[in-house]
Amino acid sequence: LAGTGGGRSIAVSGHIDVVPVTPLDQWRYDPWGGEIVDDRMYGRGTLDMKGGLVAGLLAIHAVHDVYDRLPGDIVIRGEHGGFYFPIVTCLIISAVLTLILWIAGR
Repeated sequence: LAGTGGGRSIAVSGHIDVVPVTPLDQWRYDPWGGEIVDDRMYGRGTLDMKGGLVAGLLAIHAVHDVYDRLPGDIVIRGEHGGFYFPIVTCLIISAVLTLILWIAGR
């Protein structure tokens, strides 16, 4: 997100990959199931840096509500296996944020 120019930039970054599911017998719940038990979700990738990326995006959204545009740029990117994928990160964050806002609107 381009700033007005002349200011310091800020980056929101984190990894978007997940741990392997093997060995499957080590899982108490199906790693692909996304099961909710006692208000907790279990499954592959349910608790990792994607939440941190969404928190960063929400912070950027809050700053944007107050300041419209900052002097510096805002950079959002995610790392997977040592490589950065800004477009994929934005798609993932957008999907998760949409889900959060939909749930909050219930």
